[in-house]
Amino acid sequence: MKLSQLKILDAIVSSQSLKQAAEKCHKTQPALTMAMQKLEQDIGFTLIDRSGYRLKLTPAGERFYKQAKRVLSGCDELDKISSTLALGYEPSICIAYEQLAGDQRISKLFGKVIQQFPRTQFKIVGGSRFQAVEKLAKGEVDIGIGPWFDIFHASGDFQSVLLKPIDVILVASPQILSNGRTTLTSDELDAIPCLTLKPTELPFDDEKLSFAKGSQVVMVEELATLRSLLLQGVGWGLAAKHVCKTELENGDLVQIRLSDDEDQFQSELRAFRSNRNFYGPVASAIWQGLQELY
Repeated sequence: MKLSQLKILDAIVSSQSLKQAAEKCHKTQPALTMAMQKLEQDIGFTLIDRSGYRLKLTPAGERFYKQAKRVLSGCDELDKISSTLALGYEPSICIAYEQLAGDQRISKLFGKVIQQFPRTQFKIVGGSRFQAVEKLAKGEVDIGIGPWFDIFHASGDFQSVLLKPIDVILVASPQILSNGRTTLTSDELDAIPCLTLKPTELPFDDEKLSFAKGSQVVMVEELATLRSLLLQGVGWGLAAKHVCKTELENGDLVQIRLSDDEDQFQSELRAFRSNRNFYGPVASAIWQGLQELY
């Protein structure tokens, strides 16, 4: 069994087609097929079910792949440790910074650390609706910053630091509210479309975090799109109070209150990272800065 075979298996499982997997691996499709056949021959059982239109793992393949992912993750971590020890700093670092978390203090901290480590390549990716946690759980980023609920601990072995509380409220444009009423019943709210961000693949029940019980649901992928549709009066949605503060003050959006149910709750803005990873001086400087920020 070779590490290259496990990488090919991972590419096949994580791709939409064998062609896409071949492009990821910079190999031909027949080469990938032969590599998998050789791996199956070496281990003595079938990994991939080839009977359908799309390739999928067999039950035994599912168990094997789960362990293979751990091996590949360990190899990636070893590469990171080696590079950091050789150079004295991380050659690159990736941070998931959700749009909801936008804060000048965090941006200033990034600028300070970037200047402190001029040879490190920084990648800061955006996202919304818990994508920072999702990316961290998948091993795609070193540190995540975004909204946090205790249920997220089910997604991985994380440590986190509280940055500030977040008040989440129901909002809508006044133009879609009958007679300008901002206090509604749950049934009246259900008659209005609900605008929501596309769910992630995190392993917890999305319904537990949703107010949309009977409403028509309109899913969007970006927070900017959600904001635009809210302002156009397409529907109502959940929003962090600090994010829509200006719109609430000038009347473009109003807070909806429910007479027969809860209409707001509190979350937290947190920074989070894995307990299992090695962190060099750059990641450590960011983490320490976040701990001292608020």
